[in-house]
Amino acid sequence: MEDFTSLKNIGFLNIACRKMINDKFDIELDEKELMNIIDGLVETIHDEFNTNELNIKEMNNIILGKVKDIVSNKSVDDNKASEIKLDDDLINIKLQELESRRKAIPEFSTRNIEETPKERHENIVYKPNPISITVPKNKKNNFKTLMINSINRDWIKQPLRNNIKFGMSLDTNHHLFFPHCMCLPSFVKNITPYVLMIISDGTKSIYYSFTTDCGQNNGKWDIWKTVENPENISLIGKIWSIKLLDFTNNELNLGEDKCKIIQAIQNDNSNVSNVSNEICLKYDKDIGNNIAIKLKNNKTIYKSITQTQTINEEKSFTICEDDLDITDFIDAHILNVDEQLSFIIKYCYKND
Repeated sequence: MEDFTSLKNIGFLNIACRKMINDKFDIELDEKELMNIIDGLVETIHDEFNTNELNIKEMNNIILGKVKDIVSNKSVDDNKASEIKLDDDLINIKLQELESRRKAIPEFSTRNIEETPKERHENIVYKPNPISITVPKNKKNNFKTLMINSINRDWIKQPLRNNIKFGMSLDTNHHLFFPHCMCLPSFVKNITPYVLMIISDGTKSIYYSFTTDCGQNNGKWDIWKTVENPENISLIGKIWSIKLLDFTNNELNLGEDKCKIIQAIQNDNSNVSNVSNEICLKYDKDIGNNIAIKLKNNKTIYKSITQTQTINEEKSFTICEDDLDITDFIDAHILNVDEQLSFIIKYCYKND
């Protein structure tokens, strides 16, 4: 209530009322007379609504409405014209315009400090609360792209595709990072209508929410974008982790890459002149058409499998690699490329 009766707010009411009178009624009103009207109305509204929970904007709207009635009646008496009806929507528009100009100058007060969101920590995973603010537009910023893909993890030690950790090579003190989108396997949209992301450096956690509008897309991946313009990823640590949750706040089941080659057999193609070094690989889990094979020497090869077969419940496919033999596939593992996820980050140099 002190804000409502302050000299600052009364000055604001004076400007708003005079603009309204000039634009709508096209009459001149003495400055002293207008101030007397406003002062009287402020005192009346203060006494009348002192116990009500009205905010300053609502009380200012009441003042403008009452000034409208007073000036309207005065215009009828002075000019003996038909009653002038003020458009209430126009009042609100002009009030919002004036308030937006006033808000362009930042104000710092105890209330502002109390309303600042507290820093979230990773131990509140069970109750995520996404926070979004508008990314300021700055033509001087040239954004670049950073790609995080689950295929680059150590998927033998970490077979689960969710809950990925990676090292941030860029300087977190001199760059701004913003989440751009995620590329998720197409089956995810059948599990959850939106996805919550928790990204953390072990000290601080930030939450984002993503939705997709895939339409009739029949591709292997869907593009998921942030629900609103997000705040920047203000993490300082060098090791970041990403965990995805479904709409029930449980960890999103993206599957795992735990397929192992259990046997490699050298096929005899001595009678076929156009095929050499054909190797039949038997494996123990279902795989897609596009795979990655990590060999025992940690080398990774990528293949598109056009045909697989199952004989006596044993799954197998054949590949042709002239520079490999069956010993290279001992304890090798297979990754399903078609079901990996990607997280795309936009970043720019921080302008101090």
